[in-house]
Amino acid sequence: MAHWLGIDKSTIGNTYPTSILPTYNRIVINPSNPQEIYISHNVKHDYSFGPYDVWKTINGEKNWFPATRTGSYWSNETDKNYWNNVRNTPKTSINTKFAHLQHEMEIREELWGCRFLSINSNGDLFISLDQRILKSTDHGANWPQIDDIESSPGSKIWTGKGGSNLPGRMMLVETGIPGRKLFCSGEHELWKSANSDSNQRPIAITQIEVQVNPGGAHSTGAVAVHPTDPDIIYTVQNRQNHRDDFRKSTDGGATWNNIGEVIDYPNTNLSADVMHWNSLLVDKNAPNKIIVCLTSNPVSEVGGFNKLDHGKFGVYKSTNGGSTWNLSNSGLPEGGSVNRMALFPSNDNAVYAALNNGRNGVKVGLYRSYDSASTWNKINTLPADVTSINNIFINPNNNDIYIACGSFSGTAAQGGIWKSTDKAAT
Repeated sequence: MAHWLGIDKSTIGNTYPTSILPTYNRIVINPSNPQEIYISHNVKHDYSFGPYDVWKTINGEKNWFPATRTGSYWSNETDKNYWNNVRNTPKTSINTKFAHLQHEMEIREELWGCRFLSINSNGDLFISLDQRILKSTDHGANWPQIDDIESSPGSKIWTGKGGSNLPGRMMLVETGIPGRKLFCSGEHELWKSANSDSNQRPIAITQIEVQVNPGGAHSTGAVAVHPTDPDIIYTVQNRQNHRDDFRKSTDGGATWNNIGEVIDYPNTNLSADVMHWNSLLVDKNAPNKIIVCLTSNPVSEVGGFNKLDHGKFGVYKSTNGGSTWNLSNSGLPEGGSVNRMALFPSNDNAVYAALNNGRNGVKVGLYRSYDSASTWNKINTLPADVTSINNIFINPNNNDIYIACGSFSGTAAQGGIWKSTDKAAT
């Protein structure tokens, strides 16, 4: 009400209306039966009234009833007498399926909203609820998800079909366990590969953090594994719950704890305020030394920005396994943006930092540290045109260094992929 009337929420009293009009935004009609009509609304993003996301009529608008039913409102049979006797709703039980989100969707309120509604020539219906695509082939009686296939009922091992809109973040392919890969996802946290055959395609995965753990972290910015104990996994989050925490699992991802705060960020807008953490790295010879970078110019991100003063961006370092952290920018240019880092395989004291162009046109480049990221020095062997480095990769088999360069406003000479086979000498 406050949104639509343009007034402060605190001025709204406790007098409830006797009838309401949700914000319906889509309508489809069954091509084979013009009396069968569906309308939908997005409770979460359109500031509309719940419950229910899709309504249906089978008698040309004379009577309407909720076609999709998700969440605690329906599982608790709230207002059952009203729906059965006043609204003549034939069923009030939950009728939606959400793969790995199922448990959370059943216990939460129905506040996610229908993001699209479509119908094909056969009368099959398609909707999106909370980042799952659901399809009904029985006129809205049931809505199974169609994004993923479960290997067997209850296994919680899923194979994607290529149409999911879970946002990908980072893949860690060297995890200390042959065949195990770790996958970071925005809003759906951390997954691991579940195939016994690492060459199998597509890869089956199982979730090891967030929806499977009450109170877990939602959006993993970066992940790392202890160099000698692969059951120890570390994460930093770039958004939502635990976004400023350094988290650790000692049992391969079954349970998680906050070890420390990389940076103290105010607990304000957990969704819109984003911290772009990248390149979480653990020293192989001294695992208590851990570094991570907080990027100020996130050129490869979809959206969202850190609302921090610029003095808090750059490289963060811990020397006690992640309990405490300090900014470690000595030698880096003021205003530069550390986008990615890499450890030199044959000398763990050597760390490379790729800086992309920072704010106010600051020209940066490639930097290197020989003291575990305590101090930095610029590498001056790059071509003169190359100033903005977006990513760096060092081949662990032969120490070759690869960098990806360029900026949105730059020239072709400022961009490209460059390679060094002599520790950045040429």
